[in-house]
Amino acid sequence: MPHTQNNTGVDLSATAIAEVIHELRAPLGGIEAMAGLLCKTDMTPEQDKLVRGLMAAATHLRAVANDVLDGAAASKHGLGIHDDRFHLHQLVQSIAVSAESRAGTKAIKFATVMDDRLSEQFVGDARRIRQMLENLLDNAMKVTSAGSITLSVEHVDRRGQFEGLKFTVADTGPGFSAEEQKKLFRSYGRLANGVNGTGLGLSLVRRLAQAMGGEAGCKAVQGRGAQFWFTLRLKTSARQDLDTTPDTVVDAIAKHDTQVSRILIVDDNPANRMIMAAILEHFGYQTAEAESGEIALDLLAHETFSAIMLDQTLPGMSGVETLLTIRAMSAPMASIPVIPVTGRVSSADRKAFAQAGANGFVEKPVTARAVRDAIQDALMLSCESKRSAA
Repeated sequence: MPHTQNNTGVDLSATAIAEVIHELRAPLGGIEAMAGLLCKTDMTPEQDKLVRGLMAAATHLRAVANDVLDGAAASKHGLGIHDDRFHLHQLVQSIAVSAESRAGTKAIKFATVMDDRLSEQFVGDARRIRQMLENLLDNAMKVTSAGSITLSVEHVDRRGQFEGLKFTVADTGPGFSAEEQKKLFRSYGRLANGVNGTGLGLSLVRRLAQAMGGEAGCKAVQGRGAQFWFTLRLKTSARQDLDTTPDTVVDAIAKHDTQVSRILIVDDNPANRMIMAAILEHFGYQTAEAESGEIALDLLAHETFSAIMLDQTLPGMSGVETLLTIRAMSAPMASIPVIPVTGRVSSADRKAFAQAGANGFVEKPVTARAVRDAIQDALMLSCESKRSAA
């Protein structure tokens, strides 16, 4: 995108637009997360319908912002695939929760189908897989006004430690012709069906699938719905979780460490702190807040915390500098779990936090499930370390 200016003199370069969209993602994610938590409270049917509509709108806007940013980032820096161990069924379940809520606002059915032959755990980029599935689901939600949407995951084959998987999103929408299908999976390729979108999502899905040893495609019949799919080849993980039920994990942590309850949120944005606090308190944690690394360090010197959620972009000390200072402190502060929470998710950012001693990583805009899972993983590992040292 060329560098331009409008008649107000505002910089409209690609970099400036990307920065604006990046800043929009956090509040959009916050709206989505807060609406999701509100959906779990007691409301009248009318209130529930309105809140779910709000969440669906925020989800759609965030998806559009992600498409633009990811397309720009992929062109400039590459796709940035990161391999971590993840639980496939939990990943699909977490995606299904949001999809079911969105489908409910349109009175359509949503279902998931998991092949019994699938392994439980894999090594791969769960964040990217989620992004690909949410892109396909977002498209399906746009075009389907009646009927159903189904997300299925199929075992394709197994070669040594690697397993082939096929993810499919099928809808009962209007479908499209063979001629229109040729436009898909191209950057800015869009159908003439009146549905809004950037045209970047499907091209990114294909590029990500290819980067992970697979492919992407679709099939449809005009007036009879469509199926969009992608395949991946992922390494299976032999290591099994101590417990895959989130509530049970929390119970297990509580049994081993009755002090696990208070989380320090370090972020210079008041809205971000409010969103994070609401999510953590929803899951039963107490919270405290700091708007800078210096304030966080002062609190650590006088108060006890179970974990820290740490932003990278802070006034004065950066998040990485704050983490390095914490790791240089005396026990027990030096070993406190610290989880970076940032929109800066390049390989260099992840590497810097990892080398500084981070415990996990949460990308902004945050989701309630991502925050909960990161906290649970960090606290469980902390409990295991304490038991080993005892």
